[in-house]
Amino acid sequence: MTAAPQKQKKRRFLKVMLCILIMITTPALIAVKLGIFLSRAPPTDLVLVNFTSCDPKTEAMLSWNSATDTQTELWIGTSSNNLTAYTTINNSDATGIATIHRVHVRNLTAGQKYYYKTSLNGPIGSFSTAPAIAGSSFHALLVSDTQHFYFNGYYERIAQMVGKDPNPAFFMIAGDLVDEGTLLEGWSHFLEKSRPWISKTPLVPVAGNHEEIQEPDSYYWDYMGPEEVDSFGNRTYYAFNWSNALFVCMEIANGEHEDMSSLLQADQLLWLQTTLANGMSQEFRVVMFHRPVFSPMSHGIFYQSTLTTLVPTLEAYNVSLVIYGHDHVYGRYRYNNITYLCHGCGGGLNNQLIYIPSQEEIDQNVPGLVIQRLSLVPAVTKLDFSNTTLTITTTSIDNLQFDSTTLEVSTPGHLTREVS
Repeated sequence: MTAAPQKQKKRRFLKVMLCILIMITTPALIAVKLGIFLSRAPPTDLVLVNFTSCDPKTEAMLSWNSATDTQTELWIGTSSNNLTAYTTINNSDATGIATIHRVHVRNLTAGQKYYYKTSLNGPIGSFSTAPAIAGSSFHALLVSDTQHFYFNGYYERIAQMVGKDPNPAFFMIAGDLVDEGTLLEGWSHFLEKSRPWISKTPLVPVAGNHEEIQEPDSYYWDYMGPEEVDSFGNRTYYAFNWSNALFVCMEIANGEHEDMSSLLQADQLLWLQTTLANGMSQEFRVVMFHRPVFSPMSHGIFYQSTLTTLVPTLEAYNVSLVIYGHDHVYGRYRYNNITYLCHGCGGGLNNQLIYIPSQEEIDQNVPGLVIQRLSLVPAVTKLDFSNTTLTITTTSIDNLQFDSTTLEVSTPGHLTREVS
């Protein structure tokens, strides 16, 4: 009768000692991981290609890092065996940790595959310019909120999925690429984890609130290189055509959830209206920004300021698809003949709650809203464009397809309808 209590005491003692050991070692392990993270320098063998402030038919933006403040060269050409020097630059990074180089490449040929490398002896990378005429089928990949909280998140697996895709036109990220835009180590982590796709797929980003673009020392400016400015001193929004689709990338990132006046300035709204009006000849108009319109987060099904300030313009110009993130959940909605896709499951730590409103609540607040799919699974979305259809397919990091729909348009400039 005495053996059992003795064993219980021994087990209890071992459990207590294990808890003490965990409490002692966990902070040390966290400190070690944090130290590794904060000492990480940007990779010098990778080049990031993006289309911010560019016409992708004839232009591209390329940026890369060097370990010291030194001159570097960019070589580019239509054959990997015949690269010619494009330019020599020397851009210093203010922190002194590394040097960030950026080149706006111009006078390219539409519909052409280009190869490039730098003088830092990295691998030869490639990208393709947009086709010269509309009508070519293509596909793009999409996520949002790839930021890791130091080492925590799923983006490495997301990047592996993107890297396995044989030929995406580009990779779209709807903001929050990193957790702190002013922290170089976060960008180093993002670039390193992007290794599976970064040398063969251009990036199409928008700024999120974590990019901290309101800060002059945000590295978003160094890597993405928006060059045009508006009356408020910056311009990270841009648009371009790819085949039969217009892509509009907006800056709706900073400010509080319900303070649209700080998110969408008057000149950007005017620019949006002008851009969409000029794109009415395209079969599809896709608009991407960071802050949500509809969301399955627990604090509500919609954001009133976005709904009242932005949505009327989207509806006036028959936008086909609206993409955003910010909330680390997945939700697809249909409202007034427009598909809205909240894709915050791009690699950051996911939210743990999904809010499912009652039909009565929907009817009272946003009558006509249809909730089509909700999820908390980290995933990548593929956008397949053909002459008259846009197919949206979302696949989890475990390679399980859990959402799909097809939009069809009969006449350029008209509304799309769901056919599946």
